[in-house]
Amino acid sequence: MRLRAGLILLFLIALASCGGGGSSQGKTEGATDVVITIGSRVSTSELGIAAVPEVVRFIALSVTGEGMEPIERVYDVAGRDVLQITLQIPNGRLRHFVALALDENRKIRYRGEAYADLTGEPVTIGIMMVPIGDDPPEFGGLTFTEILSPTSVMLGWEPAVDDFTPQDGIFYQVYVAQTSGGEDFLSPFLVVTGETTVTITDLTPGETYYFVVRAFDDGGNTDGNTVELSVTMPLITDNTPPVFGGVKRAVLGAPDTVILSWNPATDDQTPPSEIVYRIY
Repeated sequence: MRLRAGLILLFLIALASCGGGGSSQGKTEGATDVVITIGSRVSTSELGIAAVPEVVRFIALSVTGEGMEPIERVYDVAGRDVLQITLQIPNGRLRHFVALALDENRKIRYRGEAYADLTGEPVTIGIMMVPIGDDPPEFGGLTFTEILSPTSVMLGWEPAVDDFTPQDGIFYQVYVAQTSGGEDFLSPFLVVTGETTVTITDLTPGETYYFVVRAFDDGGNTDGNTVELSVTMPLITDNTPPVFGGVKRAVLGAPDTVILSWNPATDDQTPPSEIVYRIY
């Protein structure tokens, strides 16, 4: 992961003991009180907690681990020097702490994480927040298409690589147009996360479609590839005749006329209202 010059946020997670073998007021059985102090420091040699950087407006904190429900919190830190949070975290192995610092536009500017085994014993964890760069993921774009039916097609690509976001967390924007170069890159057709294939349905048989896929990371940085692949959907082939029992009744009507009647036919593709009957 790339380190840039500038402020590095430090999250000090202090797991406080309840002391004397007793329990603190409101303490949940099997959980540890977690005091999280969020600030910043200019360098790794500086020990004191300084102000939260002015660019940071929100702090998003998540705690996950086996056997526990994820804990997610978002805090507005506008105008605050230091944010201090107290949470109760269920005891267990490898509790995963992830902190994200976002600006007023919800763009992630810093990220840090740490793991801890929580047993109820006091422990202090420091999470070093690393500034997130502005570089988009490395992505080669769409690599193949496969027609699945006259109305559906599968798109596929190689996974993107990012210096911050893991591959299973990279987002892919899928764009669809009916003219080459006609994709609206401000309005994706759909977005998937961590996938390398997607199926597009409800297309029109006989029509040609053009596709572009772009990748973007947790920081909102999007690659600008223009790799475009196209497919022409096949026409529907219908080789199965309707199921029809023929004429059921013939009745004489006016002179020189006869009235014929039958039960409606059924077909696997044509609705009953559109079936044509030929009389011989």
